[in-house]
Amino acid sequence: YDPKSVQKRESFAPRHSTPSTRPFDAKSTNQADFQPWPTKLTGSFAPTQSINIKPEDRDFATEAGLKFVDHGSQKRLPIKPSAVTIQNLPFEGTSTHQADFKKWDHRPCPASVLPPTGSDRDGHQKYKALDSSGRWSPLAA
Repeated sequence: YDPKSVQKRESFAPRHSTPSTRPFDAKSTNQADFQPWPTKLTGSFAPTQSINIKPEDRDFATEAGLKFVDHGSQKRLPIKPSAVTIQNLPFEGTSTHQADFKKWDHRPCPASVLPPTGSDRDGHQKYKALDSSGRWSPLAA
């Protein structure tokens, strides 16, 4: 083993110095670049107490107002026809509800009329037969 002589490299970090405690006695770039404008005090903005009203020769009439001739007004009839209602007469005819919804000729469900008489091998309920009027009759097959 041959030891080499190595020199310690100096750090690249900036060196910090302690800040000075003396006050800053120069002008900054902002103070040097932006000088204040010369100013002077303005007068009061309070209104004066005098008023100056000049006589006017205006009549405020427009050309259309001067040319307009009033012919009076006439009552116009409305476009909508007047509604005529006849009271206390009975309704004769068929309403739209009656015309659209006809009563169906249906028979009641046997399950709601008669108790079941038994059941088949699949477990379905059996009921007695009803005639065309929806009633039970012994003659109905």
